[in-house]
Amino acid sequence: MAQQLQAAATLKVEIQPCLRDIWNNHVLFVGPRVSGIVDFGAMRYDNVAADISRLLASMAGSDQAAWHTGLAAYQSVRPLSEAEQSLVAAFDRSSLLMAGLQWVDWIYDAHRLFDDQQAILARVDRLLMRLEQL
Repeated sequence: MAQQLQAAATLKVEIQPCLRDIWNNHVLFVGPRVSGIVDFGAMRYDNVAADISRLLASMAGSDQAAWHTGLAAYQSVRPLSEAEQSLVAAFDRSSLLMAGLQWVDWIYDAHRLFDDQQAILARVDRLLMRLEQL
């Protein structure tokens, strides 16, 4: 993974406004159609690969077929450069590691309390399952 991240750090890509906290709970659906997106608080300039990797990770997990479907759907609207495709994978792996560390920090170091403990446990379980598959 270190080599993948070092290579990703040298890539030249376009930046644009990105949500940066887009995941399945922030996308609202009516049937199979997106009806809204919530939580724009983390929005900053970034590359689209950051949003794509976060959203697909939350919706597809480790299901490679679902990742392929999601990437194909995105690219039918806006093709990704080769560099951006590499960044999607790099962002996913690094975000997976960082998310685990963030939850440890919030729960054990910062002693944060969360209203829905079951949702937090389910989220951490999903992270652990994906980490085991690296």
